[in-house]
Amino acid sequence: MKKYIAYLMCLVMVSAFFGCGKKDASSDASKPDTTEAATEATASEDTDNMIMNADFSDGTVGKWNTYTNGGSAVLSNKAGELAVHITDPGSLDYAVQAYYDGFALDTGCDYSFSFDVHSDVERVGEWRIQINGSDYHAYTSDKMEIKNDVTRVEATFSMTEASDPAPRLCLNLGMFDDGPADLGDHTVFFDNFDLHLVDDSNKVVADDAVETPDINLNQIGYRTDDVKKAVVRGESLDGKAFKVVDAKSGDVKFEGKLTGEMSNGSSKETVAIADFTDLKEAGNYKVVTDDFGESYEFAIGDKVYEDLLKDAVKWYYSQRCGCSLDKKVVGDFAHEACHTGDATIYGTNKKVKNMNGGWHDAGDYGRYVVAGAKAAYDLLLAYENNPEAFGDDWDMPYSNNGVPDILDEVKYELDWMLKMQTKDGGVYHKLTTAAFAETVMPEEVKEDLIL
Repeated sequence: MKKYIAYLMCLVMVSAFFGCGKKDASSDASKPDTTEAATEATASEDTDNMIMNADFSDGTVGKWNTYTNGGSAVLSNKAGELAVHITDPGSLDYAVQAYYDGFALDTGCDYSFSFDVHSDVERVGEWRIQINGSDYHAYTSDKMEIKNDVTRVEATFSMTEASDPAPRLCLNLGMFDDGPADLGDHTVFFDNFDLHLVDDSNKVVADDAVETPDINLNQIGYRTDDVKKAVVRGESLDGKAFKVVDAKSGDVKFEGKLTGEMSNGSSKETVAIADFTDLKEAGNYKVVTDDFGESYEFAIGDKVYEDLLKDAVKWYYSQRCGCSLDKKVVGDFAHEACHTGDATIYGTNKKVKNMNGGWHDAGDYGRYVVAGAKAAYDLLLAYENNPEAFGDDWDMPYSNNGVPDILDEVKYELDWMLKMQTKDGGVYHKLTTAAFAETVMPEEVKEDLIL
């Protein structure tokens, strides 16, 4: 299973949709007036701040991006501030949104959050720290009165829901009912973001939390003559001993010293390298240390990747929509026929029948023409360049039919894409439900399909 998951991580093509749903949430945010002098201690100097380049002192916008839904805006760094230049605020409060990804929230922990904001027009906005998917509900949020002068927004909150390894910080800057009716072209400025963990004494650790080793390597394996390295996490690493042992007998097959210790500011880790390139004997191994634990098992051999293409095609089969999947092929990923109902064309009452088929997206049960076309193209290009690498006997339901299995699988997606094309040549963008489903099997999703 670990290998299978590793293959998926390498091969999945993800189509990301960014949005911000509405759900009331309360916080104890206050909005006292302040001056820039009140925030002279730059967040970039604070290694505990969960937001990188929080004072925009490096001249970029860093990891900030925009999402628009009927509005339009451009991000830039102006004089060391995040500038959101809004040319059209749209009609929704989240029609214009600046967002930041790349932090985590843990159940039971308390956090503080603050930032500076001002605008060249007075208006209303909203900040949200929310789930990035499903119904996009907020863990905490509040409105903000944005003035010409700099205002410091401050809040504290507790994470009462399940730990979220990838939430989203959103700044909604669309049209609000309680704000000005005509905003026009304007710019909103943000600076000195500060998101801190202030109390983890009540942190809840899930019963099913997965402990991962501090020795990271290629779990699929290494070919005999490949460079073979592992990355070890810890402290005071340089010069510490490591061994490579036979996974079954424990016999030592290689010994070496960790080298190249360095700090990674993004992950807040110190790492070093275990290089065992000179080990060329085929077998199954683990890297072990006295101070930093041991790695997952891995293989060395000339054919460690021979099943990779088979597993890739099998994965695309596991993403099939509209048909039942063979348990013998995909095991626990097997399911009954799903998403077989009629689809309603977005913005109309018109129903379209027989839109079955295609692949589920990698992160949800939507089907997307753009992502599907890119995946089909890549697979066809791989076959065109290396037809001899793809067989017709890869233990798939369509194996041994005289057609390479990879082409059988691509055809399933292309047949659906043809259904998505209209008589005038245009192609519908996607086929989804109104909101992403929860973590359920696809046949359990009964919501209406929207085209």
